[in-house]
Amino acid sequence: MQAAPFVPPENHRLRKPLSPGLRAAARLFPSVAHHDGSLRSLWAAACLACLLTAVPALPAAEAPADVLERLKTYRFGQSAAPLEAVEKLVAESRANPAASRDLARQLAALLATDAAFDAKQFVCRQLVLIATEEQVPALARLLNDEHLSHLAAAVLVHIGRPASDAALRAALDQASGRLQIGLINALGDRRDGQAVEKLTALLGGPEETAAAAAAALGKIGGWPAVSSLLELWAKASGALRLAVGDALMSCADGFLAQRNMGQAAAIYERLMGSEQSPRLRAAALRGLAAARPDQAMSLVLAALREDGTPGQQVAAELARELPGAAATRALANQLPQMTAPGQVLLLSALTDRADKAVLPTAVKLCASANPAVRLQALGAVGALGDASVVRLLVSHASSGAEAERAVARAALAALRGRDVNWAILRTLEGSKPSERVELVNALGRRNATEAGPRLLKVAEDPNPEVRVAALRVLRDLSRLDDLPALIALLLKRQATDRNELEQTIIAVARQGADDVQRTSVVLSKLREATAPEAKNSLLQIIGQLGGPQALGALRHATQDPDPTVRLTVARLLADWPTDEPLRDLLSTVRSANDAQLRRVALHGLIQLIGRNETRSPTEALDLYRQAMSWNSGVAEKRMVLSGLAELRTLAALEYAASFLSDPVLRPEAEAALLALARGIVAAYPDQTTAAMKQMMASATTETIRQQAQAILQLQETFGEYITAWQHSPAYAKEGADSLQLFDLPFPPELPAQAQGVPWRVLPPSTNPAQPWLLDLLAAVGGEQRVAYLRTRVHSDRAQTLVLELGSDDGIKVWLNGKVVHGHNVQRAIQPAQEKVAVQLQAGWNSLMLKVTQNVMGWGACARFRAPDGAKAEGLRFAVE
Repeated sequence: MQAAPFVPPENHRLRKPLSPGLRAAARLFPSVAHHDGSLRSLWAAACLACLLTAVPALPAAEAPADVLERLKTYRFGQSAAPLEAVEKLVAESRANPAASRDLARQLAALLATDAAFDAKQFVCRQLVLIATEEQVPALARLLNDEHLSHLAAAVLVHIGRPASDAALRAALDQASGRLQIGLINALGDRRDGQAVEKLTALLGGPEETAAAAAAALGKIGGWPAVSSLLELWAKASGALRLAVGDALMSCADGFLAQRNMGQAAAIYERLMGSEQSPRLRAAALRGLAAARPDQAMSLVLAALREDGTPGQQVAAELARELPGAAATRALANQLPQMTAPGQVLLLSALTDRADKAVLPTAVKLCASANPAVRLQALGAVGALGDASVVRLLVSHASSGAEAERAVARAALAALRGRDVNWAILRTLEGSKPSERVELVNALGRRNATEAGPRLLKVAEDPNPEVRVAALRVLRDLSRLDDLPALIALLLKRQATDRNELEQTIIAVARQGADDVQRTSVVLSKLREATAPEAKNSLLQIIGQLGGPQALGALRHATQDPDPTVRLTVARLLADWPTDEPLRDLLSTVRSANDAQLRRVALHGLIQLIGRNETRSPTEALDLYRQAMSWNSGVAEKRMVLSGLAELRTLAALEYAASFLSDPVLRPEAEAALLALARGIVAAYPDQTTAAMKQMMASATTETIRQQAQAILQLQETFGEYITAWQHSPAYAKEGADSLQLFDLPFPPELPAQAQGVPWRVLPPSTNPAQPWLLDLLAAVGGEQRVAYLRTRVHSDRAQTLVLELGSDDGIKVWLNGKVVHGHNVQRAIQPAQEKVAVQLQAGWNSLMLKVTQNVMGWGACARFRAPDGAKAEGLRFAVE
């Protein structure tokens, strides 16, 4: 895609338009963008000259007093220039203490003037950055201002000096309502111990005020604050009691941080006794465990029995944190006495402690009557267990509810220890079939490569489910060296296991680095095989492995004396990913006496005809005709008609029309005709029109008639644009992008190779908004490649015309074999992006386009116009 042309920006700060000279220079940019450096340099110099004349000189820096004077009248919504100027002054002053003090004085002085309210708000926010104790009096005067009190208080808190605290306390005596609460919060933020008496007095006020005072006392802390809070705690209720409790918690946390364990514990114990707030009790539990570590274990165990409470959750977290192996043993010993919810939480905590001392208790709880406990215990056994728990886990993995089985399987896979895999292998002996399946799958999840030889024996287990499990695990655990043993197993196993064995051998063989390494062992066994059943299995494997070696083996097997082997080969060749076996299938169709073999080969042959995009439409049509002539069944004939639609030739259109008289094949013939006509209507308008009119006259349904009519109407949308085109295949080169591919020659532009290019008719655009589009993305697809378009132009006289072109991305043009235009670019398509004067000779002229593809859209458009822009006369177009 092409970037938008550069347009010099307007001077937004000055809000003035560009000068006429600069606008003229900007308009010149697209015409100089692709020229050499000297011309671009001249253009840049012109732009600079225009800018120097267009932009007035910046004013000299203003004095702070002048800036503040302009700020006084600022109101929200006006130009932010005064604010930006003050912000700059504040930022610069912070590196100069003297300048900062002076500016703070000037800003504080402005607060005492008749400056606008919005200006004063802004000043307070700037004073947060530079104010000192000197500004306290000015700020104190605002503390009882309904609109500015909160900002002034914030600055005082930031100053953080005794004078600030004194100002806040003094203002508190005069304030009420929301102003009072704001001052209370500020004193709490300051941790002002001298405010405790005033705040205590407010605890008896309205509930909102009392709650704010309690919170502030909680921040200040100390025993005087605690005493006041405890007095209120004893008689408060509802939301206020919770607020006081939170404040007491803050005080206790403060004591704990100061290592004053006794006072902290006293408060935590008081809060632990609160029946109204489980949240507070839970927080107090954590604090009390820290304040009295000797009691932590008993506190945790007691809380773990409080099912469904926040305290139980906190206790589980504490159980993870209690230090020492002794704590682990003590907790584990209590597990049997816990309720089921407590057992689940404590098992999770003990699992995280990663102490194997918990394992015996976890093993016992795997037999719990509670499903949640069993699940948690199985997870703990998987995390903490070793080889000793293999049999326990496999027992749960092979029976019971699916959730329990899933946890047990995950636990088997998670067990750590070098001897676990060997324990699993030993447990295989004497286990039930369902358990053997789980043990085998566990080896696979554990990637136990050492188990491969043993699993080969398990693959012969009497139980089919066990055999299948072993074979599937062997796909991941076996190596190339195991192929002979796997193939030997295949050759002696029952038919019911053959498919699983074949898929296992294929998976292991694909580990080979190349075609030879992947197929050599299988081919050697194929050469030794004599039984048809063995040959068929090995051929199935060879066919899915693919590659030249495999194809050679399949071709050789087409002559096998056994009919079942020949049938297997035909099916495999029919599914080959390329059309390489086409001639082999063709030979089988011609020579086979067996009807089923012949039908399978013919079916595959028809599939392969359309699998090679480089095959010419003429050759493909000839092959389709041959397929129709070999006593094809209805299914094969329908396949042929479906394949015809992709050929996009007149001959294919005529051939499809010949089946309209067959009542059995008529629906497929009509569908093929419509598809063909839609693809070639632009290249062969006259012939397509005749075919569609005939179809409309004899259509079997109204839908067919409407589709034929739509194709006829499509021609009316093309206008003067050339739509009769053929396209080449796409060409690419490794490591080369679209810009590099532009100059690389490919067969269509190389005389020695041009004759071998399989040109195909390009269908017209299906986009009604772009009927002129030659859509290579739809026809070819891909990225970082090129394709060619060609057509023939007949002119009734020699004449000079203008060829208008559009492209996505780059485009190169040949007229009568000579390059007349080239533009290596990445862009989106628009009509008439390029206009090229060309000389047409009288009679037929050849026109070829090369179009590069970067990403996204890919295509071109072209039309001829007279030099004066009028419609070009005397032209007609046709494909080769």
